[in-house]
Amino acid sequence: MVQTEDLGHAPIRKLFFAYYFPAVVSMLSVTVHQIVDGVILGAMVGKEGVAAIGLYAPVLIVFIAIELMLMVGGGILFSQYIGAKNPTKAQQVFQFTSTITIALGALIAFSSPWLAPWVTKLLAGGEQAKIYQYTYDYAFWSLLWVPVFLLRVLWGGFTNNDRAPKVSRNATMLGAIVNIILDVWFVLELKWGVAGAAIATGIALMFSLGYIGFYIYQSKNNLTFKGFHLSFKLSGWKRVFELGFPSFASELAFAVGFILINQYMIQFGKHAVASFGIINYLSFIFFRFFAGVTIALQPLMAFNMGAGKPQRVLAFLRFGLFFSLGLGLLTIILGHLGGHYLLLVFSRNAEQAFYAIANPGIQLYFYLFLGIGINNVLSLYLQSIRKATLTSVMNIARGLGLVFLFLWLFSDILGWAIQAIWLVKPLAEVLTFTVVGVYTLLLKGQFYNTSVIAKNTKV
Repeated sequence: MVQTEDLGHAPIRKLFFAYYFPAVVSMLSVTVHQIVDGVILGAMVGKEGVAAIGLYAPVLIVFIAIELMLMVGGGILFSQYIGAKNPTKAQQVFQFTSTITIALGALIAFSSPWLAPWVTKLLAGGEQAKIYQYTYDYAFWSLLWVPVFLLRVLWGGFTNNDRAPKVSRNATMLGAIVNIILDVWFVLELKWGVAGAAIATGIALMFSLGYIGFYIYQSKNNLTFKGFHLSFKLSGWKRVFELGFPSFASELAFAVGFILINQYMIQFGKHAVASFGIINYLSFIFFRFFAGVTIALQPLMAFNMGAGKPQRVLAFLRFGLFFSLGLGLLTIILGHLGGHYLLLVFSRNAEQAFYAIANPGIQLYFYLFLGIGINNVLSLYLQSIRKATLTSVMNIARGLGLVFLFLWLFSDILGWAIQAIWLVKPLAEVLTFTVVGVYTLLLKGQFYNTSVIAKNTKV
């Protein structure tokens, strides 16, 4: 358990890794589960089963987008109140965000019979294709578990802000173990296919949520169920949405951008759609290591903002940017040297036409990791100092605006082949951090000045 006083005084690197390693272990456990899940589905159902999960990703991202607005906005405000020694207000933020999450999750679950067919047709194309049925099965059962998923995301974020990153890690590991066991049972033994994989994930999420709930019940730090009640009331509630909106805009734009790319892939045939689904599936696995950086930085930055220590905030920012750059370069190298072998894991018996598209595709697509980590860290910092407009524009541009522009330019105007489509997302990420980086450095007095940080983060 990280002590409160350590957050304001301990060395930057030590604190970062104290939060990052639990996040990475958590991500690794999810990654192992995803790999096992993919191998089982690939063997029992075929590449279409794995692709179905990848195609469902933008739907999941939309829900995550909404939840991140509450988790990030609420988490930043929660940590700032803790840094300012006001635990009562911090608890009120926890109650407010939990209430909205439960209500939203219930609404989505009740709507699943109507939502599932619509999103499946949008993502998988014609109803006669095998991939359509697999995507529908996964979408329908996953939508039923959305309330548990959203609450798990929210409470996991709050435990990190409550100086207990290992709790979320342990919960994720428990969920991954349960998921793997149930995958083997439901998919291999009972032969429930893609639906079985979705049901297994939902049950595993319940175990994970229960573990986090038990930690909160123990009231070891600031989070507690003592006096907890559902409430839509919070003084200063707008601050939660102001701080969290850039995260919402980022994820939502990413989801729409994904759908746009997917629609362009459909014109190249079923192998292109399957390639994009599996490569996106792989990219989400690696993205978790970059997400771990922002998971680690968010409570550290927010606490020091609330404690009135802007110099440490800037130190965390610098460390996060350089760490993300190094991690991105390593991931690109891995995509070039091992991309084909990664594809083989999930599509061992695929046709040669599939690999002709997927092999160069994964090498090109993985260049997005050059900019995605840097953009995430910059976005977190800017929204934490209440530069919501710039952060939202930045995230919408990288997730949707530039994606649309490059798709239109490369495909509709220049008529380039599928290889150009793989570069759309990487170019959007690199151009975004280049423009935003230059802009904020030219006006560094407005973005990196300690007095500005102190003024904009006072609670």
